[in-house]
Amino acid sequence: MGKPYKTEMAQFNEVINWSKNQNVEDLKSFFREIDFPVYCIGSGGSLTIAALTAQILENIGITSKYVTAFDFLSMPESINKTSYILFSASGNNNDALAVVKKLLSFSHNKKSLILTQNPGNKIEKYSNYNVKHISYNIPSQKDGFLATNSLLATCIIICKLFKEIGLYEINLEEINFKDIIYNMNIFENKKYVLAIYGKWGLPAAVDLESKLFESGIISVQLADYRNFAQGRHNWIDKNFNETLVIFIETNEDKELRKEILNFLPNNLNYIKLSEFNNTPINAINLILKVMNIVYYLGLSKGIDPGQPNVPEYGSKIYNIDVSNFYATPTNNLTRKELAILRKSKYKHFNLIPKNIKKELTKSYENFYKKLTSTKFKAIIFDYDATLLSCYSRFENIDLNIRKLLEKILDKGIKLAIVTGRGKSIHNDISNSLLKKFHEQIYIGYYNGAIIKKLSEGVPNKNLLRNKNVENLNKLLGENIDVQR
Repeated sequence: MGKPYKTEMAQFNEVINWSKNQNVEDLKSFFREIDFPVYCIGSGGSLTIAALTAQILENIGITSKYVTAFDFLSMPESINKTSYILFSASGNNNDALAVVKKLLSFSHNKKSLILTQNPGNKIEKYSNYNVKHISYNIPSQKDGFLATNSLLATCIIICKLFKEIGLYEINLEEINFKDIIYNMNIFENKKYVLAIYGKWGLPAAVDLESKLFESGIISVQLADYRNFAQGRHNWIDKNFNETLVIFIETNEDKELRKEILNFLPNNLNYIKLSEFNNTPINAINLILKVMNIVYYLGLSKGIDPGQPNVPEYGSKIYNIDVSNFYATPTNNLTRKELAILRKSKYKHFNLIPKNIKKELTKSYENFYKKLTSTKFKAIIFDYDATLLSCYSRFENIDLNIRKLLEKILDKGIKLAIVTGRGKSIHNDISNSLLKKFHEQIYIGYYNGAIIKKLSEGVPNKNLLRNKNVENLNKLLGENIDVQR
């Protein structure tokens, strides 16, 4: 399983050069409309990318947080405007798919982006107007057991994005990888790594823990420079000879690190992974240094990080669909309570003040009474994200929805569907609902530009052609002010 880790390291500089030249226009369009706060979601190696992105956003004053897929799936939907970014190398694992399905269930004031390195993945078919999916076709192809080149490429593309938006003055040419060969004696008899990091060292620290722990090389603990001071130094005292300390720092951390070393024993076993400047570029270079030291730590233990012997039960655990086991707090609310919560603008049902809850309850009950006492002769529906769920837009209408629609039609009520679709909706509805009801069903094709009964067949798109409109379009296209 996997690839030799050294083989992947040999591709780093090729991937760095490739990543610097990628087009980020689609990413820019998403980030220009981003709402705050921003949740950056990743699992395994992708958590490193999420940590870097959140760090970049936080550094320019945008409230952001990096979370695992499990963290996100355990959250209720925020009532406020929020943005979500999911990172997944393959776009195929169950955790990422569960995240996407939850994102698609959110209301329209949420903006979501999915970034993968594997075009044609399972996630791709779920993208819609509310959830944007962008995929890059990395030249190194699929990673081995650990996230390496896909992680590196995505980090660089993210940095290029923020550079082109104008939020950072950074030089992508400063990203480089050098194979630093370590003296293996420093790793001898070590059972633990304590990684102490500064601000821009956080993503690299996350990556170090992920790679060393996932490949079974050595146990890792993480602490920032000041959390280390809250008693974590006691670990060194009690496990001194078995612990390797790795400082992950940029220039702004060096003086604090020196001060800490003044108080620690002189014969402390430690390594410095350092970068001079304090930018996202230096954070990526620290990640590269982590990827490098992981190889040599693995070598000292006789483990290839790219090809560790993984037990059979590991794959079974990996493929569990976690979305089947956890419900978010809003899932536990009744339909009435959920409607009141959405109208209230509060984040949790129990936080709604009694007077507002009472007023909204009364409004809900009045509306429900009107709805149930009205005699309907026709009902008009949207199609995508209404009759079809967001994540089954390429499939036929769900059986339960079909039964309800046929129950409505059986009462003699006319049904109309207005959609931006053309021929595809005619085929979908024809295949989904019984032929005896086709005379009662009206379709507003191309956003209502053509309206026909379902029984009248597929619409003729040529009916949309209008010479006056075409002439107007041509004139507008030639107008300099319009072009600007």
